[in-house]
Amino acid sequence: MYLTLPRAELDGTGIAVTYRITAKDPAEMLTLPFIGVPPTALLLKDGKIVATQTPHRGDGPTATVALDYRVGEEPYEEHLTIDRACPGTSFKDVATDPGRYRVVTVMSVQGAGMPEDMKTVPLVQASAALGVTA
Repeated sequence: MYLTLPRAELDGTGIAVTYRITAKDPAEMLTLPFIGVPPTALLLKDGKIVATQTPHRGDGPTATVALDYRVGEEPYEEHLTIDRACPGTSFKDVATDPGRYRVVTVMSVQGAGMPEDMKTVPLVQASAALGVTA
C-alpha cells in the first residue's frame, strides 16, 4: 500500500491537503476505521512541527466509505486541512517563505488482521512541498 500527497496548498486560513492511498495488487483493500493513527496532516518548518489539523472525533466521516475499499483497483483519496498553527507561527508567516515548510501526512500501516492481532502498528508517511499539484 502506498501513501502520497498529490495536493498541499496554502489557502490563507490553512493548508488544504489531499492524500491518496494506492496499491499494486488489485485485490488489496483498505479496512477502515484506521487503527492506531488515522491519516494526520502536519506542517513542518525546518523539520519541526509548526501546525496541525484539528483532531477528528471518533473514526471520522470516511470510515464506512473506505471499509473494504479496493485501493488496488482505484485509488482512495481524501482531504485534510491543517488549520491549527502552533504558538509563534501563523499562516501569514508560511505565505512569506513557503520554501522553508513541508507538509507531512502520517498514518498507521493497515494490517491484514483485526486490530487486537497487531502487536505494533508501524507508521507510513508521505510529504510534499507547499503549492504542489500533481
